[in-house]
Amino acid sequence: MGTTATKLQIGRPIPQLSRYGLTVDADLVYRTLATFGRATVRQLSKDLGMPAARVLSALESLGDLGAACEESSNDRGSHWAASPPDRVIGLLSERRLLRLRARTPAPVPFEPPRELGPGLRHLPNRPAVRERLITLVGATRSEFFGMHPETQFSATAVSAAARTDQALLSRKLQLRSLGVQNLPTAEQPLDPVASNSYRNAAELPMKLLVFDRRIALFPVDPSDYDRGYLEVAQRPIVESLVQLFRRHWTAAHDPEADMPAISLTPREQALIALLVAGHTDASAARELHISVRTVTAVMRSLMDRVQVDNRFQLGVALGALQVVTPPSRHRPDSSPQEGNLR
Repeated sequence: MGTTATKLQIGRPIPQLSRYGLTVDADLVYRTLATFGRATVRQLSKDLGMPAARVLSALESLGDLGAACEESSNDRGSHWAASPPDRVIGLLSERRLLRLRARTPAPVPFEPPRELGPGLRHLPNRPAVRERLITLVGATRSEFFGMHPETQFSATAVSAAARTDQALLSRKLQLRSLGVQNLPTAEQPLDPVASNSYRNAAELPMKLLVFDRRIALFPVDPSDYDRGYLEVAQRPIVESLVQLFRRHWTAAHDPEADMPAISLTPREQALIALLVAGHTDASAARELHISVRTVTAVMRSLMDRVQVDNRFQLGVALGALQVVTPPSRHRPDSSPQEGNLR
């Protein structure tokens, strides 16, 4: 992966398109086009070590979405180019939101809460729940627990949840949130402070909101939130729900543990800088006063950590994560130096 750029930098990565329903192949092909620029099917197949049929299938998926387009042809084949990441994420988010809306029932007229007895209320629909949440968030003095089993959220729900979290965090309250999604998402990146209060679980038994261990809310029907929520203020029941939350919190894990390690040691940084600059394994080894075998071992370790199969894919991953400045692509008639990131 030869280039004149050698500066290492940290920045915001390109979001994973597989989160929005695209295949892993489509995600990798898009990252390659977005990082290195336009390319032919043959180039992509060679660079990624992927059969041409899989590359073409991935490009067709990207083309149908508008994430990539086929440009002019020449004797070496048609070139494909990537659309800007922000536009692609917008298209994917819009498509997902349309699917959610297609399954969303018509809105239910607002009804006031119904008292069911001491410490029990029925909030009959979403407007009633939202109004009550505003009151409870404003009255919370110590801590808030949330359990969210949904695999998808609408943009409105994500925005409302972000406002609630920020309102609680701004008052320096304890906030703990359990979910089954690998946050942050492209629509609503998780705040660095809030991310320390989020854990990811394989599955969760119910939707649950607990305020100051005094009041709990959960859906009347777990399969249809439009039927409203039950509000419980009876201490034994609330404490039992708190214990349920704590058991799942203990068993859950920090979603950042799922991300590949991208923090480079000083020697890895120096080696990557030399290889990006166009050095071979041998010349990089001489510069660093290490053996060629050590260079190979360091590169193999990096590929394992980032979970890729070859050096080109490593370059795509590090470029997309912006651990290194994206290098320029070699043309088919150029001969990349043996041993560099390409």
